[in-house]
Amino acid sequence: SSQAYAADAADFFREQGCAAAISIFDSHKEELAEGLSASGIPLLNVDLLWASSDPITGETVFTIADSSDFREITGQFLAEELGAGSVLYVAEEGLSEEYVQEEAAVLEQWGLAAEIFWCDGPDALVSKFSEGETWDVICSGIFGAAEWTEIWEQTAFSSPLVLSNVSDAPQNLASGMDVYYFNTYENCLKREELYLILERAREEHEFRSWSSGIAQAIDASQVVTEALSQCGDTAALADAIRTVSLDGYSGTFRFDEEGRSEYTSKSYWHNGEWANYYFIQ
Repeated sequence: SSQAYAADAADFFREQGCAAAISIFDSHKEELAEGLSASGIPLLNVDLLWASSDPITGETVFTIADSSDFREITGQFLAEELGAGSVLYVAEEGLSEEYVQEEAAVLEQWGLAAEIFWCDGPDALVSKFSEGETWDVICSGIFGAAEWTEIWEQTAFSSPLVLSNVSDAPQNLASGMDVYYFNTYENCLKREELYLILERAREEHEFRSWSSGIAQAIDASQVVTEALSQCGDTAALADAIRTVSLDGYSGTFRFDEEGRSEYTSKSYWHNGEWANYYFIQ
């Protein structure tokens, strides 16, 4: 049962003398938090975005979930950082038309002339780019590095390409492409030592589907390590955790008064380096 699992897990953390516990997408997080709170052990829970709207709370409970509005941030980034005026928004055929129209509307709120292109495969984009039309920027969340490299090699499109939620690493893109990479599952490549931890976790625990969760759990461990360096007593650890600001997996964050992660920047890859875009709150 969930109660038995939570009690056993809480007992395990206490017996091991753990300063804090970290959970990833745990469906029994409420029970675990309750079991740990009796011993004053902080719980840092990596949560799904759609679950973070109703997070567990408590003096020793913290939730890591990047719930910032990425559509709004994208509009800011294209207009303010790249100075774009026009954008080709490449949408996958089959996506909700309402969702795509909402995304385009956010871009237009930032003064961007957004053209939606419904795409059913790389060949369709090759045909589109071969027409000779240009845009200040191309924005998309579909295809991987191999497909975009093939499209670029066939058409030599010159507009900057902004990609999000792409599952392969940006290092796989062809040299010479002007690409801004957001929200990739391999964002931890911004620090090589974290990538090695991720790979070890995948191999030892066969945790392959949610590498973003592992990366954010690594963020949690770094927060705990930094907080421990600031307090001489683990009893004060929860308070110390609230003072830590970390450049993590998907950006810079700290915890608010309710223990929820609050992001002030988004990480992106460009020209072989990781950087942070500090967006307007």
